Amino acid sequence: MTLKKLEKKAYFSIYTFRAHCYFFNNKEDYSNFCMKKYNVEHDMNVLGKCAWHTNSDGINEFTVGVFDETVSTLAHEATHLALFIMDKIGQRLTYDDEVLCYIVEEIVHKLQDKLKTKPL
Repeated sequence: MTLKKLEKKAYFSIYTFRAHCYFFNNKEDYSNFCMKKYNVEHDMNVLGKCAWHTNSDGINEFTVGVFDETVSTLAHEATHLALFIMDKIGQRLTYDDEVLCYIVEEIVHKLQDKLKTKPL
């Protein structure tokens, strides 16, 4: 399944975990944003990317890129993002952890909304 293109970056918050997220579906916008906002250069020879940053106010911010427009990469990067969030809030991961699943579900739901895709 192919995802729809965004006109520009999408921003969303996961309020429960005080996480601000910026989503991109092209490498150039992702790279330029990270360099301008965080002065960080990322390896962009990838299908997707997820990175954690702390802004000048001490707020956790995450950048997520899904560059190949596939649902599988979206799920992959959403899982990375959920694990970053769990680490930042001190949530220990266990094999039967529902917290991870709920965070991934919320991220995918928000990204689908931004991309205006229908759930599978």
